[in-house]
Amino acid sequence: MRKKVCAAFLVVIFLATETAAEDWPPLPKQGFISGRVATPADVAAGNAVFSTAVGGGAVGKSTPIRIEIPQYAYYREGGTKIPVIVLQAEQVDIQGANAARIHSVGAVKLDGQKFVGLLTSFELLGRNAPPLSPVVSPGGPKDQTPALVDLSQMFYEDHSTFGRQHLDRRRLDFSVGSLKHVNDYLEAIRKSKDVEKQGVTRAVVVLRAGAYVGEVIRKNDNKAQWRWIDYEGAKQVEPKLIESLGKTIATAAVLYDGNKGFAFPLAKVEKYLTNGPEDDVYSFAKVIMAHER
Repeated sequence: MRKKVCAAFLVVIFLATETAAEDWPPLPKQGFISGRVATPADVAAGNAVFSTAVGGGAVGKSTPIRIEIPQYAYYREGGTKIPVIVLQAEQVDIQGANAARIHSVGAVKLDGQKFVGLLTSFELLGRNAPPLSPVVSPGGPKDQTPALVDLSQMFYEDHSTFGRQHLDRRRLDFSVGSLKHVNDYLEAIRKSKDVEKQGVTRAVVVLRAGAYVGEVIRKNDNKAQWRWIDYEGAKQVEPKLIESLGKTIATAAVLYDGNKGFAFPLAKVEKYLTNGPEDDVYSFAKVIMAHER
């Protein structure tokens, strides 16, 4: 359900001038630790994010922190507030010459990424979440990454994806090589009359396939920290460049490296639908990640 909400959210970004905030997902019914210390077996089973026990020993004496688990929270990373769900919280008393007391929290971001942080970095919100604030750095563009992550997964998971019969889920593993299969998909459907039209079907193909292409770049590029921003956010960074491109489905969402560097995966998918293999997305990704553009 949350993926469909996010997809609708991105379509609204393109089709309207106002945007809506993504909703919090429901709190999990399993996959967390409450009232006790996590064990390595809990971590292996996916029920805990971390365990202080290492190789049969322990880094220190650990006790559970008495807070509600699971619960909603914001994780402060630099100037950014990231929405998360708290799955685990423990106080660790490290013994010996380097004695210290650490309050560690295991959490999961809305895109499914689990991590460990200090309790002081979390703003606990309880079990009844308030309206979700956009992920935003002060003075910077809104981070639309969670919505595009969902769209990239809908590309191959959702039965409503146009031409889904041409997609092999086993070949879509977010590797760079998987983009060759995306090329095959785009080639198979680009001559369809429904996709030829500048309508909703074409827009959804561009959004979903473009999101997948962008996520491949984001996950595999070790030289840049890409994140997704929308047209208005990109215009905030480089107004002349972005305004010259215009607000179209191709610029509804773009990759931004935080240093005035952009990549346009949706635009490349749009070009493939128009021009064919000369605008293949595999070569596009290789060029972007080579950083020679």
